[in-house]
Order: sequence, then structure tokens, then C-alpha cells
Amino acid sequence: MRIGVMQPYFYPYLGYFHLANAVDVLVLTDNYKFTKQSWINRNRIINEKRIEYLSIPLMRSTDASRINEKIIAREFKPQDIRNKLYNSYHSSPNFEGICEVLDSEKFLPGSNFFEVLETSLKVTLRYLGIQTKIMRTSDFQFPDFFKGTDKILHMCSELNASEYSNLSGGKGLYSFTDFKSAGVKLSFVQSSFTEYQQNSESFIPGLSIIDIIARNVNKESIQSQLASFELAYE
Repeated sequence: MRIGVMQPYFYPYLGYFHLANAVDVLVLTDNYKFTKQSWINRNRIINEKRIEYLSIPLMRSTDASRINEKIIAREFKPQDIRNKLYNSYHSSPNFEGICEVLDSEKFLPGSNFFEVLETSLKVTLRYLGIQTKIMRTSDFQFPDFFKGTDKILHMCSELNASEYSNLSGGKGLYSFTDFKSAGVKLSFVQSSFTEYQQNSESFIPGLSIIDIIARNVNKESIQSQLASFELAYE
């Protein structure tokens, strides 16, 4: 079994789904500290040939707040998300695909934000045909002194996983030696971003999965994008 561990992101970019496609279980860090100015509550789309941010405002809380403690701001209007996506993609080849995966009706003011992120991820995975199981770090019990690698290896042990995969941006966080000593393979997802027709002057990689769904004519062309990665080992 191969597992991955990631923060929950708001309609994340293609690389996130490469990881989800590569593993059997994806564990979301629901009880980890919320990171400001991250991709947890925002992402990028294209509107009228320029990058625009799609974001969900959250209620103010302490700096120590965990992701699963964050609440959607009461002044947030779900219609704003729908309007922005309609304005950006209503003439796209697969606007119907966005309508199928968009779960903005659940992004209601006062809702628990993690619950909504988890649901929207599952809906998107189902649309993409990715059958990876989703779990939460709160499903596991860690000793208080456990840090990053300790927690990862503990989850591998609990799930009888023989391999842990991470996005390539996390190479500096983990040691092949530590994983080898624990009898667990360590791999990194090396993503390739195939160009597709965008409403922009030049191709912009790393946009929200929403852009890929909207711009690709059918699920077959999206599947080729989902397969455009390799696993790199030591």
C-alpha cells in the first residue's frame, strides 16, 4: 500500500491530483495548524486572460487554530463563487463539468471549512475517476513528542503501508535514510504539466483543477493530464 499526506486545499492544482492518483490512501491534515496565505482557502483561475483568485473568507481566530477549527465567514456569499466561475468559464468546452463538481452550495456562512473542503475533494475525485480513500490525521493517535517524519511513519505502520509518496516540493522535509530504516519506501511525485488551450496570452501551469476541467473537452483528455506524472525514488 502507498499513502500520501497533504493539507486540504481549495480546488487544488493538478499536482495535488497526481498525488491522489498515485496513492491508495490520502490522509488530510485536518488537525494541523492552519497556514495563512496558503492554498487552503484560495486558488487561481483565469478570467479574461488574467489570473484571478478564487477564495473563501474565514472567521477570525487565534494564530494557533487548527484547520478543522476554521469557520467560513458569515458575510461570505456562495453566489459570489458561482458568479465568478460563470463569468470565467461559461463559454468553455466543459462548463458542465464545473457544474458537476462545484459544491459551492455547501460553502455556507458559518460552516466548518474543513468539512466542506473534504466533501468538495471527494466530489472532484469521483468526477475524475480517482478511487483513492480519504482519511484524516485526526483518525490517528500520535505521542505528543512526534514530529513530521515520526507521524508519517506512524501512519504508514497503522495502515500497513510499504511506501509513502509526497509532492516533489517536499523533498527537503524527508530523508530516504529515515524511511529506509523503518522499512518504508519514500517516493516523490514528479508532475508534468501538458499545455492545453487556456483563455490567456501564454500557458499558465498550476492553476486550480477547475481550469483543467473547464478547458478540456471530455474526461478522456482530462485522464491524460491526470496520468502525466512519475514517481521518483532515491
